[in-house]
Amino acid sequence: MEIKHLLIPAVALAAGLAGPAKAATVVAFKGVSGSTVNGVEEGAGVSQFNLGRSIGLTQNSGATFNSRDWEEGTDKASALANNNAIFWGFNTTSAYDLTSLEISYDRSNTGPSNIAIELFLNGALQGEIFGDSDVSPTGETALVDLSAFNAVVGSVFFRLSGWGASSANGTFDIENELALGSENYGIIISGDLTVPAVPLPASLPLLAAGLGGVFALRRRKAG
Repeated sequence: MEIKHLLIPAVALAAGLAGPAKAATVVAFKGVSGSTVNGVEEGAGVSQFNLGRSIGLTQNSGATFNSRDWEEGTDKASALANNNAIFWGFNTTSAYDLTSLEISYDRSNTGPSNIAIELFLNGALQGEIFGDSDVSPTGETALVDLSAFNAVVGSVFFRLSGWGASSANGTFDIENELALGSENYGIIISGDLTVPAVPLPASLPLLAAGLGGVFALRRRKAG
């Protein structure tokens, strides 16, 4: 299993960061067989979407989250036009500074050779956050930096589209190669709860000024 990709926003590079820091798990999904797969809710205020498929894909046999009928076209637009995508995400009533997305996957020899992952926040497309133009049949993992997305509240939705398959029977699946506690998962989203600044009580500046006056008066008397 190869760790093949790490995307770092320009702002992180400018700050001299080597990559995303490890944070608390917000939600995780196992790559297991099923039409949909429930996530494990970890973060405060979090309720997860299912890991699922768009209508252009078919559940394949096997123990992992395995899909076939991927687009044999040449670009992401054709894949999306044919509803060749899988998706996952979560809702949150608490504000999170997102940190990273980890995902483990592979394909069959005739499965999609290209994938792209896009991020939506509250239904608004934030852009493509990850791409792989040479998906390995032997498996790989990706670590995607999400540190540009701060104080996120509401829906967080990921869409993975695939294309470049050489057969409709070619498959792509989510593998369980990511360790989390005593279990292994296929997708892990991490982040930190946003800690709001605590405003000073209105009386505190007056108290500080009053104490300052008392100390000044004592110094004058002592002189």
